[in-house]
Amino acid sequence: MVNFMTAFGVIWLLLFSANRFGPKISGIIYGIPLIAAISYIILSVEQGTQYASLAASENALGSTISVLSLYFYLWSRHQKWPITISLISCGTIFILSSLILSQIVLSPSLNHIIGFSCLIAFHFFLQSLPTEEIKTGMSSQKEIIFQALLGSLLVSLISLIGNYLPEVIAGKMVALPISALAALIAIEKNSNISGINAFLKATPAAFLLNVFYTFLIWIFYPKIGTLYGTIIAYITITPIILFSVLKK
Repeated sequence: MVNFMTAFGVIWLLLFSANRFGPKISGIIYGIPLIAAISYIILSVEQGTQYASLAASENALGSTISVLSLYFYLWSRHQKWPITISLISCGTIFILSSLILSQIVLSPSLNHIIGFSCLIAFHFFLQSLPTEEIKTGMSSQKEIIFQALLGSLLVSLISLIGNYLPEVIAGKMVALPISALAALIAIEKNSNISGINAFLKATPAAFLLNVFYTFLIWIFYPKIGTLYGTIIAYITITPIILFSVLKK
């Protein structure tokens, strides 16, 4: 229930901010690791701090796969694929890539190095996407709530499944970009394709913030426990979040 309510709140905030302030701000808000924080707290309580720490170290590769999946979604929408096919393809790419990479055993340090490097490269690559003439419309509150409910149900399901998977898979599944896809559907409905471009241009930086958060979780959970590890991680990333929002 806690995961469901947190996911609902995050997705609603994404959709509302995209509706009110534009896709760039929505992309920044996506980087606040609320769902990840709750997911790793639950994993820590139910499976132990060591399990949660190792799962957090897998988030870097999971985030990299998420950005690739979202870019494929953008490409498929440019190609005029039906939105259902685009969503299914995006999810399939993420899940299959996660399962394949889970067969390759890497050290947590190497996971973070690869993840950070790939996300930084994606950030500069996506800056070339055109975002001119973003024409936004307005969604009704009913539409926003319905999309938030659907997204949060899926997030809760993934989180539940993650409790029964090895940490190398569970950590990647936390990065499944369900809330981002829910936001992209709303953005595309209420703006032209540049709205999706603008959201994705902010996404790698948002994932970098998530990966930095999970990097702190990986370090602190085994040493000082779940509560203090979470508090220190959030205190550390808060100035970065504020700077990102004020910069925009």
